[in-house]
Amino acid sequence: MRQAFCVIGFPGAGKTTVARFLVEVLRVEPYHLPTVIRPTVSRKFLESFYRCGRILPLRFDHLFLQHVARKGKDPLVFDNYPSHEPSLRILMRFAVRYDWRVH
Repeated sequence: MRQAFCVIGFPGAGKTTVARFLVEVLRVEPYHLPTVIRPTVSRKFLESFYRCGRILPLRFDHLFLQHVARKGKDPLVFDNYPSHEPSLRILMRFAVRYDWRVH
């Protein structure tokens, strides 16, 4: 069973600090949705969502988690993911499919 740690919280709560600590202790790579999908979409597209405070379409959650699922068997550290309930549901489906234990 692969361990998956989700670091979530309000802006300024220290999510990235906690994620960095976990990455250091577990010696793994952190996963952040915008960083993973950035090479597949234009910068203008991403900025249009963030500037307006909109949430990315859920298809990006699928692409993100498919990318992560292909990355070995090391523990997972998600920095600020999932950010809303529909993403959590998608994550839990992937957790069942790929035998991840989500914390």
